[in-house]
Parts: sequence; structure tokens; C-alpha cells
Amino acid sequence: MKRYTILLFLVCLLCTACGSREDCRNLMGSWNELASVVTEEGWTQYTNGEYAQALDKFDLALEFNPDYADAYNGQGWSYTRLDSWDEAIGCFDQAIEKGAEAPTDALVGKAALCLRMADFDNAIDCANRALEADSLYVFQHDPNVHWKTVHLILAQAYYGGRKYAEARREVVILDPTCVLDAVDPATWVVGGKAYASYEEALLMAIERLLEQ
Repeated sequence: MKRYTILLFLVCLLCTACGSREDCRNLMGSWNELASVVTEEGWTQYTNGEYAQALDKFDLALEFNPDYADAYNGQGWSYTRLDSWDEAIGCFDQAIEKGAEAPTDALVGKAALCLRMADFDNAIDCANRALEADSLYVFQHDPNVHWKTVHLILAQAYYGGRKYAEARREVVILDPTCVLDAVDPATWVVGGKAYASYEEALLMAIERLLEQ
């Protein structure tokens, strides 16, 4: 951190000497490149489970470039791991707003948090937008988060919003052997156990997927 503080101080001195930030960019190279380097270091710490330290790096990257979308994305995931949900959603929103390309990582992160907060409509919207952008999504910084995770978010969010047909559709995507039928009580069986209602059986099907 100290070496970047020194670098930032030197860049500021050069900007003063050059007369404008644009001149400074021409002399020093891209602020975006500096933000990229620090952000990659932040992601390395994130994958090592050092979430607070990663957050410091993402914060620093935004000092170099306040519009660097991936740094906001990194902040969002780090805050999520630190259970600071409101801060995480704010960062994901910034990443989505500033992302030059489809900000899939931030959409998935926000979808997961909205689900936890019982904001089912926003969870559904973000998850669907993520899958529209990349139907075979894999989070490069955590391969345990992928397209199946997003479909599972949708299944839970649809169920929470009492959209049972849509929830069943997501379950079938994840488990093609699912034969639950809302109008056929004989199909309300999950894991060898029969249930008294379609809704209860569907919930158990989702919970079994969560356990896998």
C-alpha cells in the first residue's frame, strides 16, 4: 500500500507540473492501467480469502480511476463476503452503471444479495440479465459461482414471489428428472417422500438442489 501512496503522490506532482490531467495521462500513461494493476492485486487477495485487504486495493484503484468498473465489482464482492450487504449493493450498482460491457459479475452478485434480502423482483431481474449476457456464466474469481448458481437464485426468487410455474422451470433446468406437476398430486414426491401440496414439494425440490 505504501508504494502506491508514493506513486499517487508523484502522479499528482506531475499533473501539477503538466498543467492538466490529460497532459499527465500522455506523460504517465493511462490512469486506467494503474487502476487495472491494483485491481488485479485486489482480486488475488480476494481469491485468497483476504477480503478486507482486497477491499483496500479496490478502494485504491478507484483513487487512480473513479470510473473503473471492475474495482467497484471487486468492492461489491468483498463487501458481500464481509456481510456488508448495503455497501455491496451500492458498489454493484456502480459497476453495472459504469461497466463498458455486460457487467455480469455485478449482476450475479446483486441478484444473490437481493435474494437474501427478500427483494425477489430485483433478484429475478438481475439474474435474468446476467444469463441473457452469458448463459454459461462462470465467475472467474470463484468457479463455485456459475450459471447453475444463477438458475438456483431464480428458482428461489420465483418461489419467494409465489411464481411457482417459473420456479419449477428453473428447477427442471437444474434437474431434468423433476416431474412435479401442479395438478397431479401423484407427482408431489421428492427424494422418495410424498408431500401434501405442490408448493411444499416444489420447495423441497429447491432445497435438495441447494444441498448439492
